[in-house]
Amino acid sequence: MNERLRKSGIDIIGDVPWGTHICQFYRTKEDLLDILIPYFKAGLENNELCLWVTSQPLDVKEAKEALRRTVSDLDSYLDKGQIEIIPYTHWYLKEGSFDSGKVLSGWIEKLRYASDSGYDGIRLSGNTSWLDKEDWNSFVEYKEQADNVIGNYRMLTLCTYSLSKHNTAEIIKLVVNHQFSLIKREGKWERIESSKRKKVEEEAIQATKNWEYTFDAVPDLIAIINTEYQVVRANKAMATRLGVTPEECVGLTCYRVVHGTDEAPSFCPHRQLLKDELEHTKEVFEDQLGGNFIVSVSPLHDSKGKLTGCIHVARDINERKKAEEALRQSEEKYRNIVDTANEGILILDAEERTTYVNEKMAEMLGYSPEEMIGRSAWDFTEEENKAIHRLNMEKRQQGIDESHEFKFICKDGSPLWMLVNTKSFFDRDGKFTGSMGMLTDVTKRKEAEDKLKETLDNLEKLVEERTIQLEKAYNSLKESEKGLAEAQRMAHIGNWDWNIETDKAYWSEEMYRIFKRDPQKLAPSLDEYLSYIHPDDLDYYCKVNDYTKKVRTSGLDFRIVLANGEERTLHIKSDFIFNDENIPIRVKGIVQDITEHKKAEEKTQSLANIVESSNDAIGTVSLDGIITSWNRGAEQVYGYSAEEVLGKTISIVAPFHLCEETKKLTGMVKQGKKSTFMRLHG
Repeated sequence: MNERLRKSGIDIIGDVPWGTHICQFYRTKEDLLDILIPYFKAGLENNELCLWVTSQPLDVKEAKEALRRTVSDLDSYLDKGQIEIIPYTHWYLKEGSFDSGKVLSGWIEKLRYASDSGYDGIRLSGNTSWLDKEDWNSFVEYKEQADNVIGNYRMLTLCTYSLSKHNTAEIIKLVVNHQFSLIKREGKWERIESSKRKKVEEEAIQATKNWEYTFDAVPDLIAIINTEYQVVRANKAMATRLGVTPEECVGLTCYRVVHGTDEAPSFCPHRQLLKDELEHTKEVFEDQLGGNFIVSVSPLHDSKGKLTGCIHVARDINERKKAEEALRQSEEKYRNIVDTANEGILILDAEERTTYVNEKMAEMLGYSPEEMIGRSAWDFTEEENKAIHRLNMEKRQQGIDESHEFKFICKDGSPLWMLVNTKSFFDRDGKFTGSMGMLTDVTKRKEAEDKLKETLDNLEKLVEERTIQLEKAYNSLKESEKGLAEAQRMAHIGNWDWNIETDKAYWSEEMYRIFKRDPQKLAPSLDEYLSYIHPDDLDYYCKVNDYTKKVRTSGLDFRIVLANGEERTLHIKSDFIFNDENIPIRVKGIVQDITEHKKAEEKTQSLANIVESSNDAIGTVSLDGIITSWNRGAEQVYGYSAEEVLGKTISIVAPFHLCEETKKLTGMVKQGKKSTFMRLHG
């Protein structure tokens, strides 16, 4: 076989003989291109047949575009067939599964074609990111067979492995079984040389001298342990945790130095491996090593297949544990917020079955949460509104989220009007999985609106009839004000948290909705946030919310202008968070959209102005005959000011000879009958 050296195209590798098998570890797409582009460029320029088998994170189109930027005449090479760039499904998984025999036959066929076509040899690269864990052992066997093929033919091979898909034990085995391994550290590629096909533990230990840098560089705690529980080799990370040097680790009994016991504990993965010679993984807590670890062991055998020990890897998961605990506390916090919210929250699955309901929602409908779980949303909908409900659910399935009013039926059969704000849910494949609703009771407001409309429609009737109707409208107005106050407490509220030093902020999802800001964007800085505030309100806002004075904002109404020009009115409350030195480090608060509340206040004032400005004499009288209201028209008609008559009996304006008629009319009103008129003296 011609042993003439070939140009690898990789600076730190240089020229190599046929049969060279290179391994590259990568983290990013850019890492792959750093090595593969010059590798294939050298092959094309030196009359070699090239085959590039791609997989994620680099597809065929991206590979061609990247190579074309370096090889300007790439299309001519593609046209004449000197290079093929194909996806892994067209090579490793031709018939839907991995068959090592067929893949090896494919390599031989390519080699024959290269020879028949006048090429010097063949240059290959394959990405293994498509491999699942269950296929790994089969792939390792295939690699061992492929090594024999590569070493005996005019072939150069570069295999690429993602660091994120392989554990430390697998990476070590890969380094041992490749002639060269490339790994990037601190932005620079480094070459690791290793003897091939190590069969016995002693040779593996000797080989570690060639990849000691890698062995000691990884942060995991790694040790090679024999069948007597003695440490044969330990990396720097393991030695540091034990408070000794790597050399001092050799010969130590692992369970004594790690667990402080006279025998291996029952949960020890190495103890289980000695029984069944299989890989094992266990999550353990060990004070001596510094907390929580994922411990995995992989068996080591000699050339005769006899078990000689294991590769023992302990990965520190303390940070992950802290993150999990923080996530649990966060979930618990937000669940408490949801469970105690003043708004009803209802979550339905794709079949419209209730999967979650908070206490407030169940209370408003007269059920317990347990009674509602599993029931269809149709059970809480009256018959005449089911067509509307069906239309609303079709919108949810289409991803259309909206706010609308809907009438529910309570457990006792009474109606309940709700303001419903909806959110559709979809899985990663875009399949509809359900929806969530935030519901506010607006029944009193609806009743007040209906009564108000009825009052306005009948303003032109007789004075006596209008007086009774306006009294009802007045009482309804009071109820409406109470309803609006309740609606304000249950209105959309977003929470935020601002780091004073870094000017970084956190916004809840509701904040993004209120400001109609893209939730994919980061929360705005202070300057960007202030740009939302209406110019007329900005100075006052900044004066009240002067965070340099450490003053808690008890409440402030202000306006914002959204990107589409829409104005909204908000209410803000905020408070400081101090460090141990009583220095403010963060500000947290809530923002509530009170636009609708402001509009309701304007409507209420408009009605009061109508009554007050009417030229008709309008007053209200209690069933006991006491005057409770008296407008300007009444003052002009009867000559009494409001101060003179409020709290007095109606007899002050009714002549003595009409007392019986007054009593008669009052009796009719108490019975719910309408009166026609009553003669009074002004």
